[in-house]
Amino acid sequence: MVTMRLLKTSILSIRSLLTCILFLFLLLSPANTAGASDNIVLQLAWKHQFQFAGYYAAFTQGYYREAGLDVTIVEGGEGRFAREELLNGRAQYGIAGSELFLHRMDGDPFVVLAPIFQHSPSILLLRGDSGISNIQDLIGKRVMLLPGKKDADILAAFLNEGVSIESIKRIDQSYDLSDLIEGRIDAVSAYLTNEPWILEQKGIVPQIFSPQTYGVDFYSDCLFTTDQEIEKHPKRVEKFLDASLRGWGYAMSHPEEIIDLLMADYGLKTKRDHLRYEADSIRKLMLPDLVQIGHMNPGRWRHIASTYVKLEMIDSDYSLEGFLYAPRTGVDYTIVKWVVGVAITISLIFGIGTLILLRFNKVLSTEISERKRTEKEREKLLSDLQAAAAKIKTLSGIIPICAKCKKIRDDKGYWKQVEVYIRDHTEAEFSHGLCPECVVEMEKEIDEMEEQQRQT
Repeated sequence: MVTMRLLKTSILSIRSLLTCILFLFLLLSPANTAGASDNIVLQLAWKHQFQFAGYYAAFTQGYYREAGLDVTIVEGGEGRFAREELLNGRAQYGIAGSELFLHRMDGDPFVVLAPIFQHSPSILLLRGDSGISNIQDLIGKRVMLLPGKKDADILAAFLNEGVSIESIKRIDQSYDLSDLIEGRIDAVSAYLTNEPWILEQKGIVPQIFSPQTYGVDFYSDCLFTTDQEIEKHPKRVEKFLDASLRGWGYAMSHPEEIIDLLMADYGLKTKRDHLRYEADSIRKLMLPDLVQIGHMNPGRWRHIASTYVKLEMIDSDYSLEGFLYAPRTGVDYTIVKWVVGVAITISLIFGIGTLILLRFNKVLSTEISERKRTEKEREKLLSDLQAAAAKIKTLSGIIPICAKCKKIRDDKGYWKQVEVYIRDHTEAEFSHGLCPECVVEMEKEIDEMEEQQRQT
């Protein structure tokens, strides 16, 4: 009973420990450090349009879902910029231009994951009948730009041509192209993929000043995140980037399908021809048939940075360290730590289990020895009883005895005195004496003998 209770206790203890390790395994497993799906927000640089086709494709084709990501795509617009949304924690990923490097130098924790456009679509848009033929002609003119450094490549083009920003009449962006159409401004920052088509539809010949013409060739529509996101969720960053690039590959191969999606699911009122114009323009900026989508050249970024230095937008001691995303190719120490932790826990459990089994074996060994001793005693007692029973059986049979001398014949045919026979077949010992009758008889015999002697 004691052994069974100890065995049950040991089994329960080991079972409890195994339950604990299973719980720790499920808790610490890399596959479960996040929930069934991670909720993240992608902040677009502008309102829904073909410019962000790859992200819509990644969402509708289930690439994000396959990666365990629950992605919300939020459109931008006037007063809603990805930079501010990420800094305020309302989004984890965003779209912006090469001016991200300027913000990084200002202390913002931005990291570029991939430049989707190999060339910037940013342009200065003018009416073809404005009489302005080059960028220097904009000195003293009304130029509408995004606030701060958000039109960095256009600002760089101005300064590269010796036109100081103070020499133009800078006006904050109203996002209303009618300001240009109706002549309230002379030039406006725009996208090559969008606004020129609108002017053409209104019968106005567009005039375009591209920064590339003035030696400024920046990346654009860069997918970016923050140092904090990469530090806390490195796997999530990798999964989101991979799913997004897959989405862009699909979108470039199925532009008409994405156009249908934008019109049906995102409620765009834009004409199909306009969206096709945008898709064709984006293909020219991305060059997906020649350059891997999202390809990022550190040398190209150094050239961009040197342009900013020459234009005195940043200091010459700049560093790209931490700004360009590099997937972790070495050992994933998070997994290593998890494996080591699990190994230590398992070793501890087996150690405790071994101690419990050793204690159980010791008690069991003692009990087995006790049982063997008891068994030997029981066997000896049984042997003694069997021997006694055999002797008792011998005496209980028919015993031949002489009618005269009272000797007894044993089983070998010898006649023995009664006391000898009984001594050989029992444990009894004899002591000699006289019974009262024999004493009377003996006294009588003695008297008779004495009487005979006197007579003689």
